[in-house]
Amino acid sequence: MVTKADLWDQLAKGIKLVDELYDELSSDFIINIVALEDAYEGNHIADTAAQLKSLRTKANSIITGGTAFLTPIVRDLGRIGYYSYSSNINDILKDIYNGMMDATETIKGRAFTFGTIAPYASNVGDGTVYRVTKDKNNLNIESGFANAGITEIKCTADRYSRRTAGNEAFSIQGVGLTDVDAISLGTAPQGTGILYALTSRQCTAFVTDGSFDTADDSGTLTCNGWSFDVPANFAKETTDTFRNTVGSSTGVAIEITANSYMEQDLAEEAKSFDTTKPVCVVARVMRKTSCDGTITVSLGNSSVSLDLSTIANDTWTDITLGVTDNKGYYSEWFEDAAVLKIDLATCTTGSVIVDEIIVTQPTVYDGKYYFVVAGSTDFLKDDYFRYIDTVLNTGQIQYILSRMFGVYLPHTSGVPTWADAT
Repeated sequence: MVTKADLWDQLAKGIKLVDELYDELSSDFIINIVALEDAYEGNHIADTAAQLKSLRTKANSIITGGTAFLTPIVRDLGRIGYYSYSSNINDILKDIYNGMMDATETIKGRAFTFGTIAPYASNVGDGTVYRVTKDKNNLNIESGFANAGITEIKCTADRYSRRTAGNEAFSIQGVGLTDVDAISLGTAPQGTGILYALTSRQCTAFVTDGSFDTADDSGTLTCNGWSFDVPANFAKETTDTFRNTVGSSTGVAIEITANSYMEQDLAEEAKSFDTTKPVCVVARVMRKTSCDGTITVSLGNSSVSLDLSTIANDTWTDITLGVTDNKGYYSEWFEDAAVLKIDLATCTTGSVIVDEIIVTQPTVYDGKYYFVVAGSTDFLKDDYFRYIDTVLNTGQIQYILSRMFGVYLPHTSGVPTWADAT
């Protein structure tokens, strides 16, 4: 009887065959076609070009046919090795992923290096682009473009061209030679995505009054959606604020003057989330009068802390949750009360100002998750960011599965459970 190990061996051998086809057709085959095209002379050019196009189309179909070739093996691997009874191949691959996680199994990873998203030096806006490159199990997301490459995130519309301040539109796309066909992949991700800069005003589906505009200190401090454990330890702040409220010449922030916490029950506020995507939180804080202690931002069971003694006075700093790791996924943060909490502890001097709480679910592009947050100065059209990802594609199984099916499986940079074919 065929076993899981047998099927992994068959899949590895089948993938090796497909990989060799890729290597052969994408190197010498294309080089020779280009060499012939460069040497064209005579009356035959139109006929020869048509034949070469037909030849390339046939070669391309051989490669894309690898999907049909591998699918029956993947289906049997899912059924026999991981108890998958799905009919859709993508669902089967998800079952294999989950089964491998349960069994602590891995294949060789593709070895991505994710570049830093850097703003152009002449940008007017001082906001930030964040992205999530980890999945719910804190593994690198390895379903991205085969050759990685350069990606640009560019402001295409600002407050002077159909957008409102702090909610500018951005395009995200590869820079360089993009996909032509399955043979020649180019040097950058294909396709274009759209992002929109966020202030707390665009996040009301996930958090109530993240800008604290409704703060009222005429008596005991109150603010829509928020509760304070000791209201006397909080104050409404209108001088040191991250940004002005849209349509107003002033902004509002909350100053925490002693060890205390403020919180918002997102379930109670009737907020709902897509559980297949991460939830990302950004809180802006300013240290005053050499405040010490630790400020912690929590979402349910997930939290991130900042030692206030490590940041400068009178400067805004972003605290992020769910951006650099898997803490934003539902399986990590969920608890009966989905509480968003900001807590100052072990403080003996000074105070800290909190403003512009962003809670969002990012946009998918090339497998990873992205979102843009507005700064204290708004973006203008043509402001942009760039980053360069690199990938070694060391894992043959992982690489071909990503090209054929747009997926990845649990992986390691060390010795995998299921090895590539030699």
